[in-house]
This record gives sequence, C-alpha cells and structure tokens, in this order.
Amino acid sequence: MGRTFVGVVICIVSLAASIMAQGHGDRFAISIESHDQGWTQTCYNSNADEYLVVWEDYRGDACDVYGQFVGGDGTLKGSNFAIAAAAGHQAWPRLDFDPVNDRVLVVFEHHDQSTADVRGVFVNANGTFYDAPTSLEDHTFGICTNPARIYTCSVAFNPEAGRYLAVWGDFRNDPTSASFTGADVYGQLIDADGTLLPPPSPADPSTNFAIATSPDIYESVADVTFSMGTCEWFVVYGTSTGLVCGQRVDLGGDLIDQNGGETATPAPIVVSKPFQNGPDCFQARVKANCEGLLDQSGWYECEVVWKGKAPALADNDVWGQRIGFFNDAGIWVAKYVGIDGAVTDTICNHPISIQNDWVGSPDIDYSVQDNEFLVAWGDPRTNGWSGQDLYYQRLWIDTSQGPRMVMLADDRLNTVTETENIPVFTTPAYEGSLLGIAHSVTRNEFLVGFTYVGEDADNNDIMGVIAHGSPPVNADDAPLVDDLLLGPCTPNPFGSTTTIRFNLPRPGAATVTIRDLMGRTVATLAAGVREAGPHAVLWEGTDERGVPLGSGVYLCGVRFDGRLSTQMVSLIR
Repeated sequence: MGRTFVGVVICIVSLAASIMAQGHGDRFAISIESHDQGWTQTCYNSNADEYLVVWEDYRGDACDVYGQFVGGDGTLKGSNFAIAAAAGHQAWPRLDFDPVNDRVLVVFEHHDQSTADVRGVFVNANGTFYDAPTSLEDHTFGICTNPARIYTCSVAFNPEAGRYLAVWGDFRNDPTSASFTGADVYGQLIDADGTLLPPPSPADPSTNFAIATSPDIYESVADVTFSMGTCEWFVVYGTSTGLVCGQRVDLGGDLIDQNGGETATPAPIVVSKPFQNGPDCFQARVKANCEGLLDQSGWYECEVVWKGKAPALADNDVWGQRIGFFNDAGIWVAKYVGIDGAVTDTICNHPISIQNDWVGSPDIDYSVQDNEFLVAWGDPRTNGWSGQDLYYQRLWIDTSQGPRMVMLADDRLNTVTETENIPVFTTPAYEGSLLGIAHSVTRNEFLVGFTYVGEDADNNDIMGVIAHGSPPVNADDAPLVDDLLLGPCTPNPFGSTTTIRFNLPRPGAATVTIRDLMGRTVATLAAGVREAGPHAVLWEGTDERGVPLGSGVYLCGVRFDGRLSTQMVSLIR
C-alpha cells in the first residue's frame, strides 16, 4: 500500500487576471534508445512532486509499455523501467494518479493474436507495483476481456469516490467487422485497489458497460475526465459521421443525459459541427476545469479539443469546444459556451490552430492556480511533416469582466489569434507528435512529453520540456509591479492558526480561498470589496464547515482584478 495522502494547502488570493506566463524550457531526454518509441503520456504526483511518463517501447520482441519518473524540476529519478512487457503487444498507455493511495493506474491495450483486451497495472511512487485482487505474476490485471478486439483506451480518477473510470473503443457488438465501422465505446469502473465495480467482487471483466453504441457508426478514440464540481465523468470520442461526441457518466457508472437525468441507453452530447475527416483524426481530448468559481459564474466546464478538418478549410487543424455545467435546482444541465463566454444551446466550436498543413493529435491539461488550459500538439507549419515541431496554446479563462471569456494568450498575456500560437521547438528534427501533457499543482508548471527523431537518428526517442511560470506583463509589454503582495503566511508551517497577508493596489473585489492539491476549494476565507492597501485574514486550518483539516500542504490564493497570486502553506497537527 502507498503512504497515506497528506493534503497540501495553498493560500490563493483571488485577483481576477493574474496568470503565469509560460516560459520555454530546454528539451531534455527521457528515453533515448536504439529502437522506436512513441505515444508519450504523463501524469503528475503531487505527493512526491514528480511526473510519471509512459510510452510505447520496442526494445523487446514486441511493443511494450515503459515508464520513467521525472522530478518536478525536470531531473530524471532512476532509470527507465518496464510497466507492461508480457508476451504479445502492449500499446496505447494512458494513466491517472490516486493521491490518497499514492499510486498511478496505467491502462493499455494488450494484443494477443487476433484479439485485444484492456489491462491495467498500479505503479507506486517509488516505482514498485501494487497488485490488484486479480493481478497476474506480471502485476497486470484484466479490465476488459472479450473475444473481439478493442482500440485505444483512457482512464480518469475520481477522488470523491476513490475510483477510476476506464474507457475504450470496443468491437464486441460486431466482432467480425473487417473495418472500424463496428467500434463502440465501453467503460469499466475500477476501485482504488483494482477491484472491478460494481460488486460482486471482483466483477467479470468481460461484461463492462456501454457508453456509445450507435449501429453502423464508428465510435472510438475515447478520452475521459472527472469534474470535481459536478461529481461525474465526461467521456468524449470521435465518430465516422464526422462528429465529436460526449457522454456524461455518474459515480455509479449510470449514464446521464444533457439535461442531467439518468438514462438506460447512451445519450451523447454532440460536441462538434460536422467535420470531413475519418474518426482517427478525431483523437479528442478533454479536461475539466475544477476552478468552478460558482460564487462568480455559477457553472463548471470542460474544454474538449481535437484535430479535425472543417468543411471550408483544406487541412487538419486543432479545434475546441467549451461544455458548461449549470446547476438548475440541484441538477447539472450541460450547455455550450462560446469562447466569448456566451451560453448557448447551439454548438460553437472555436479554432485553436488554423494552419495550411495537417497537425498532430493535441493534448490538454488545466492549471487551477491560473484558471487556464494548456493545449499542445505537433505542428508541421515550418518544416513540413517530416520536421514536425512542438507548439502549444494557452486558453486563459478571464473572469475580470462580465462573462467568462477565453483568451488565446501568448507568453506575455497578450491576446493572439489561432494562427500565431506558441512555438516550443522549430528545428529540422521531428518532434511533437503523440505527446502527453500534465500540470504540476506544486510548481504551477506543465511537463510536455513528446516523441522525437533527431536530425541524424533513425529511431524515435522520448523527450520532455517544462513550461515554466513567470510574472505576467501587461499589453504594452511593460512589467507589472506585483502590488499584490501575498504572504508570507505566518507562521508557516502552522499548527492552529496562520495569518494570510496581502496588499491591494486599489479598491476592488478580492477573494481569498484555500484549495487542496487536487484543486478542490476547501475553504473560502474572504470574498467582497476591499479598500486599497494591506489586509490580513486568519485561517484556523478548517474547511467551509469549520471542521479541522488534516495535516498537509494547501494552496492559498488571492484573486483580484483578473490576477491570481498563490503560495503554499503547511498544516501540521
């Protein structure tokens, strides 16, 4: 068993527009071998301040899954190690972190001749394996087993109920299909110890439950995120009809329709307008915004991104759609949200990157400190497909004025268009495709792991880059004076009370909150209009109800006038 989770509290002063400006870090090697590697994915362990990067690896007789721990500062911890290397072919690894038990669940395709299953393996923070009730000698256990085949998979952890949802493309309803037209989307709930749910324990890994099953329509390449605010999963997938769709799933695995009601059959939310690509170009990815800010806007949201070819455009581009969840008498109703923050019942896709060449598959993660998404993808605009580069784009949710609009922002917080974006590497080498991105809530940075082929190399390697935070600047490119002097909290660490001090440069509304490392608000200490000048707020280490919190580190933050200032404070009981 992993060590008990110790919460981290961060003191956040809520200033309406302060976000980090992404810096460009140096490219560093994660795995350089004399064979092909690819499909890089990563997640962040807030307990240990480390990332786990996983990928497909051909160093053995077939494709296996390997991993590497990377410290929050970008240094490698230990060496590459095999996560799944059984006979057969292991592919398409995806993973998520359980902070309570301090371990990661990696799910992947396991191919054996004509069939393919979904398997999983738990990796502890120290690189050892944790065995589920049905684990084999290689520590892996079955999540989906049926006579057909599966295609791609994903997983997301729910910290509220302590369980995972794994999803994948599944051919069980058309096992003889010679094409992809018979693919559906299925899912499986998994307890924190690896028991398949619901009971009896362990459940039969050949049953699972259907998430999308439209006849004669390909539905696959699924991704899933968990929304803290609505306490449900949101699954997205591509279809052969040229659409990206989504399906809501509650804590018990029941399907939810767009209006928040349970349904016995899949009830997809159409996320995209019709696109002209096949579904493999709809490798949609999704991430929930756990910031919520219900006191300001009344809703939570998910940002869905995908690569697709719009009918009026010649090439494959990166697109997005905001899905908002609004509380209507205790029921969460899903609606579309424009990039300008306007709520609508009509799909309103927004371009993230429009180029005259086909881009690679995007990935996305979210910064709770800055209330922004970071989207990364491979991009051939400079050197062509053989020299594909790494680009990313910040999607900052601006709460300072009226509706919660999204700004496509550059590294200096200036508004940009979808044709500018942010280049990370534009060398003659191939870099950027099949990438994975994860956010460090401890450092407020992003690690992007990606596939790389050097100028003189014949094989794919695994590389990484960290997008650093730096002080924001205003539109005229002059540095902002950080008049929002948050902290230091004193004492820190503390046992019973700590004082949060901050300074406002002018009168205005400020919000002081405490969050855990999963981004959940555990206490709102102050919200309202304050005069300019110094202020102090006392925190007694309790949650919203006055219940004492456990020992750990928390995020303290102040939000004011579109700026956010954060720091960490340690509670020791």
